[in-house]
Amino acid sequence: MLTVDLKALISRLNSHCSGALEGAAGLCVARGHYEVTVEHLLARFLDEPGGDLPAILRVFEVDAAAVKAGIIRVLDELPAGN
Repeated sequence: MLTVDLKALISRLNSHCSGALEGAAGLCVARGHYEVTVEHLLARFLDEPGGDLPAILRVFEVDAAAVKAGIIRVLDELPAGN
């Protein structure tokens, strides 16, 4: 198994990515979820109007609001606790 120094890995992220990751962790905690998932991260990337993900969706004429709604549905189904 590959051992990764998470602190070193996270320090290599640009401010946009590290902010989204921090926001994803905050969203996870706010919803009482047990782990940060890719859906938490995608939700935060979609919240950045000038970010890459909304721009990519626009190029491919994908409705960002519909994508966000789907992500929220998945988040709503995740196990949650205290």
